[in-house]
Amino acid sequence: MRAPVEPTERKTTRWKNNKNFVQQFILIDNDQPTLYKFAPGDEKTIPSIFDFAIQRVHNGVILGGEAPQLTNLDKPELKLAEFLDTDLQERKAAEAALVAAQMSKQKAEQEMMLAAARAAQAEKALQAADKPAEAEKKK
Repeated sequence: MRAPVEPTERKTTRWKNNKNFVQQFILIDNDQPTLYKFAPGDEKTIPSIFDFAIQRVHNGVILGGEAPQLTNLDKPELKLAEFLDTDLQERKAAEAALVAAQMSKQKAEQEMMLAAARAAQAEKALQAADKPAEAEKKK
């Protein structure tokens, strides 16, 4: 008969929410669902057996998972894939909006210059048309 096995301590991983929004997910352990909720700045310890569920990592890049945007404090070298990085996506969107606004401004300025040139041309044409009429009146 074998001696009873002493329960071993579970390894844990420290996680932190460095984002400015709440992140939450459910993990099931021994048929018991547990809701993990991370407010901005929250730091919690979760059993390490759930690391793969929380973040799918390949070659040091986080590609998915239940909460890919959490920071694994035990592996801070992991990088978040660009398509999951909401901060990066917001910066890119802001940069694109800025470029679009600059292009719209440039187009409006060009149209304004063209309109001013057309107005000046029309004014000259009007003045030229008035000169023969004035000469005719003087006769």
